Amino acid sequence: MSTGWVTGEAGDPESAYEYDAFGMLLGSHENIPNRLLYGGQQYDVETEQYYLRARYYNPVIGRFMQEDTYRGDGLNLYAYCANNPVMYYDPSGRNSDCNHATDAEKNTQQENVTEENGNQTVKDGAYRASLYSASWENGSLEEAIARFAPDSTPVYTDKGKVIYRNETTGIEIIYDKNGNYFRINDTTISGKRSYLN
Repeated sequence: MSTGWVTGEAGDPESAYEYDAFGMLLGSHENIPNRLLYGGQQYDVETEQYYLRARYYNPVIGRFMQEDTYRGDGLNLYAYCANNPVMYYDPSGRNSDCNHATDAEKNTQQENVTEENGNQTVKDGAYRASLYSASWENGSLEEAIARFAPDSTPVYTDKGKVIYRNETTGIEIIYDKNGNYFRINDTTISGKRSYLN
């Protein structure tokens, strides 16, 4: 499980991290230094790689930097998680395992975090909004919908999001009710840089 945020003694969020599927850091805000990031692995700031106990992993190219010492299941000795980090994980750098997290575990990881004393911290969206929303007062959800997804029918998700999609262009306005912010996503762009804002 990757580190999404770090809280202080009072339970207030102090650091936040966001990754793509292969572990590249897409955004961060750090008040408390932390080396355990994607997959709970040690991140080396100088090399911008993760140390997975047996070898170094480069999230930019999605490959290990050294050959796998086990020469078993394939020809690519540098592959990370069989090129599918959504379904597999590799905590040791030696062998990919299937990600067996149940839906309940995934929901627990992505929704509210409750501390041992029973206090509840903020939701993901609310925390991200508190970090990155300094200039958002100029943004208008209504204007974004009118410009990028006019005449769209809102789709409500069970995660507190409302999606307005332009079927012609593939542009989506994704509004997070929990964090009271929105993002603009271009679904025609593949890879990790599909958000336009």
